[in-house]
Amino acid sequence: MNPKVTVVIPSLNVKDYIGECLDSVTGQTLQEIEIFVVDAYSTDGTRKIIDEYGKKDNRITLLDDREKSTGYSKNLGIDRASAPYYAIVESDDYIEPDMLEKLYVKAEEDGADIVKCGFDTFVGDGEKRFFFPKSVADSVGDYERTIKPSEEIRAFRFTMYEWLGLYRTSFLRERNIRHNESKGAAFQDIGFWFLSMARAEKILLIRDIGYHYRFDNPNASVKNPGKVFNTCDEYEYIRQKLAQEENLWNKVEPAYYREYFHSNAAAYRSLSDELKPLLSLRMHTDLKSADKNGHLDKNIFDEKERRCLDVLVSDSVEYDRMCKQCSMEQKGRLYSLVKKLETASGCVIYGAGYYGSNLQYILKNERIEIDAYVDSDVKKQGERLNGVPILSPADGCKKYAGAYWLVANKWHGMEILKELKIRYNIKEEHIHICDVEALAEVMV
Repeated sequence: MNPKVTVVIPSLNVKDYIGECLDSVTGQTLQEIEIFVVDAYSTDGTRKIIDEYGKKDNRITLLDDREKSTGYSKNLGIDRASAPYYAIVESDDYIEPDMLEKLYVKAEEDGADIVKCGFDTFVGDGEKRFFFPKSVADSVGDYERTIKPSEEIRAFRFTMYEWLGLYRTSFLRERNIRHNESKGAAFQDIGFWFLSMARAEKILLIRDIGYHYRFDNPNASVKNPGKVFNTCDEYEYIRQKLAQEENLWNKVEPAYYREYFHSNAAAYRSLSDELKPLLSLRMHTDLKSADKNGHLDKNIFDEKERRCLDVLVSDSVEYDRMCKQCSMEQKGRLYSLVKKLETASGCVIYGAGYYGSNLQYILKNERIEIDAYVDSDVKKQGERLNGVPILSPADGCKKYAGAYWLVANKWHGMEILKELKIRYNIKEEHIHICDVEALAEVMV
């Protein structure tokens, strides 16, 4: 068999998850694949499970991560790959049966260096599994067309995860795109993602959800508080790798600093209060230097990001204070919202996507159940999301006219409010536009 895709699965002590992962990979409709499971000397029985799968399927090869570095294990996969395309599946995740086939067909049709699909994150197992659907890009116009990221710099705002797609193996080797081989497993995908985007001639996105990312593995590397500076170190790795490509660096530098801020701000929120000042000071030092030397293009930041960035560049201590104050205020808003919903005659979320499902999960943790989703996307209407029906705006407003309406849409909140109020006669005092991202930060 000549494999069409090489799949690399790094693993370490994932005995509870590796079976579902391997079932999803070996059960692909595209059967012409080779599978390298690169294990960092698991001690919980993971290797035994991998061995058992390997005895039943000769496409599986168990390799050793002798450096105990996820970056090393993924690079080993690039080095050993015999297929024209390369993919990564994390060992606590799983993929749709036709994911690799869909991506492979698209890559062959369009000659793309990278093809990515949609995904969702999930928590729980069995009937209690809760999904949060997510698209790679926010604009419909970014799908089903080839893009050169260095020429369309906003492409760096697409969801960064490396495990969403296929990579042309020859592209990775010829452009020397490698993972940072730092110890452990946290954040090495950042360097690979940025370098592959910067150097790609063609990337292509499809909307279909193909990948399911587990968000509640208690041993996940991103939950390790000892990795305070790993994100900063990944961006230093990127800068060093692109330093010799002046023309390319000049094109992507604005995106580099925007993503540096975005990635580190996300990492900052996951840290304890004792560790946050360490990271904010490092961020302040790096971004202040970039700003002083004219390398920080604030025009590509959105308004909220720009306000936070200005504070951070000026004073890291003030940034810490501002973030803490914002968190306290948001907790107050969440408390106030929950109190309203406890006495409301029903609750409807407008927006059956990533933000809507996150809002449902946040409310569920506050013991608030929603009655329905409403969404203008006709493809979603009639379906269910996490056990809740998705209705059209007309049907939802007819059935739940007296309910409390929560708008979970990042870009069109005011438009939806006007539509509900003017077209469907929902009382404005029964409509609340939610900043779901801010509410989610309260839960971190």
